[in-house]
Amino acid sequence: MVSVSLSGVTKHFGGAPVLDDVSLDIREGEFVALLGPSGCGKTTLLRLIAGLERPSGGIIAIGGKAMAGQGTFIEPEDRNLGMVFQAYALWPHMSVKDNVGFGLSVRKVSRPDRARRIQAALDIVGLSGHADRRPHELSGGQRQRVALARCLALEPGLILLDEPLANLDANLRASMQEEFRRVHKKTGTTFVFVTHDQAEAMALADRIAVMDKGRIEQIATPRELYERPLTSMVAGFVGRGAVLPVHIVGHADSGRLRVDIGGRVLEMPGVNGTARGWLSVRPEHVEITQTAANEEQLPAIVEHVTYRGGLYEIGLALGADRKVKLEAHAHEPVSPDCLVGIKLKKGWVLPAPDLH
Repeated sequence: MVSVSLSGVTKHFGGAPVLDDVSLDIREGEFVALLGPSGCGKTTLLRLIAGLERPSGGIIAIGGKAMAGQGTFIEPEDRNLGMVFQAYALWPHMSVKDNVGFGLSVRKVSRPDRARRIQAALDIVGLSGHADRRPHELSGGQRQRVALARCLALEPGLILLDEPLANLDANLRASMQEEFRRVHKKTGTTFVFVTHDQAEAMALADRIAVMDKGRIEQIATPRELYERPLTSMVAGFVGRGAVLPVHIVGHADSGRLRVDIGGRVLEMPGVNGTARGWLSVRPEHVEITQTAANEEQLPAIVEHVTYRGGLYEIGLALGADRKVKLEAHAHEPVSPDCLVGIKLKKGWVLPAPDLH
């Protein structure tokens, strides 16, 4: 296992910035997910760590040793890392054991050591009984495990995974998430995992780096990201959250902030800032009543109702112009276009430097 450190890393393609001053420290043996919308730079960042791209600026170090930056560039094959891609890239004419041992053959590892490492890798991913099969005889999940075993056989200190579960159906993704968790725990290898799937990142990672427009917005544990986002982008992107503009009007005796939203003053935990702020609200924080709004509730218009198996997903709009949107979950449906009262049971206040 090794650490990974990025300091002020930038990357331009044809003059256009793709990564902008990215700094990130990943601890030995940690499982970190890079999460963000399409085009945010997460795959480019992974390719820079792998050595498949050269940074335009900044320093990348693995295990305390500089890999790129300030006149240094170590080739991918000399970085002691493995990669697992969305495409399995298995040789169709080779058996499972030959696919797993391919990289070892290229590195001219001795036959006895190669056999030992192939068997150990197959044991870890639970495919020791499939060593002589060909890829077309395996399921999608098994082929992905072969790709992981091929990576593990190299005994790398770092494994990079680029959306490896994207081609699997929902059931296989769930089982492979369990597999990745188990392998990470068993090997203790440092994992860096690129995904656009929030549930996947939450289920797998020790910490998640949320990226947007080539920058890291926040890196934190899944729970901290969900409950205490630092920016409006993170608050809105993670967990189908809503961000509502509020005025911070004071402090309550409980240490919470007093915020004004639509003429109602609420007490919420959060980060003190300027007079303007954002209130991060999750669907489970919103309680709907079909009575008229009062001083404890806000008036809202029901815009859509969708059944999600056991719960109704209800889209709401606040304000006379209906520009402020949020979502609630309920066990009973409500009628679209009706006026309801909503109570915000919980939330998180963050400063709003982007509010004018």
